[in-house]
Amino acid sequence: MASTRFRKRYRRRPAEFLQKPRGLIHPRVQQVGPEHFGIVSVDPAKARSKWMLCDFYGKVLIAPTFVAHNRVELEAAVAQVGAAKQHYGLGDLLVAVERTGRYHHLVKNAFGAAGLDTRLVHPFATKQFRQPADPSNKTDDTDLAAIHRAAVNGFALAEAVPDESWCRLQLLIRHRRNLVQKCSALCCQIREHLDAALPGYAACFANLWERDLAFPLVREFGSAPAMVEAGLDTLARFVREQGIRYQKRSLITILEWAKNGGTRRSGCRHPSSCRSGLR
Repeated sequence: MASTRFRKRYRRRPAEFLQKPRGLIHPRVQQVGPEHFGIVSVDPAKARSKWMLCDFYGKVLIAPTFVAHNRVELEAAVAQVGAAKQHYGLGDLLVAVERTGRYHHLVKNAFGAAGLDTRLVHPFATKQFRQPADPSNKTDDTDLAAIHRAAVNGFALAEAVPDESWCRLQLLIRHRRNLVQKCSALCCQIREHLDAALPGYAACFANLWERDLAFPLVREFGSAPAMVEAGLDTLARFVREQGIRYQKRSLITILEWAKNGGTRRSGCRHPSSCRSGLR
């Protein structure tokens, strides 16, 4: 009878705090006192954002205010927060910005450049703290209140500082993606113009962009009648003079296209997979 082995289960040690480690603010609140700890809640949008300032208990110190996404108004908002910090005797301050696509970066960078501790609140956290208080009301003011509750409960998270090599890799990936998109658009435009001038010529090649034979013939002869008049030997001589590797059947396919009036052959149902374009 096979013996049964019992694996010892290790219990996870209870966390010291219920809040997330990157969102913990209670030691700072205890140091200055809840009534002297300010929380700036920011609800970003595309062209402007709405923000307010409260203490840790939720007492509104600055009512919800709109700020446009330009340098003048952002600097004015930062100055207003600094003046309120001195006026109300706030010993510490936290800026909680809801993460909203790319719209939150301007506000976050503006407050961060002023030396304020700026953190991000996930939209899911905002939703969960808004629904119990305002289940059927979603406005900027109720969202600001939910962002404040999320920050108080440790859901305003400090971003980890990315490594320099990682940032460089992200920039290279984005640059490559932009180049691929631009290259694809340019290829589509070139093919449209080529089909307008020489209908069906591109269908003679399995991959128009990987065949060195395609565009030199167009630049030299320019039209289907000119290729027919030149003939197979002249085409072959020109290609050899250009130092282009080719196969004779490729030139024969091009001449057949030219003799048919410069249009796509009716018998080729899948021109993109036509084997006649092989070099």
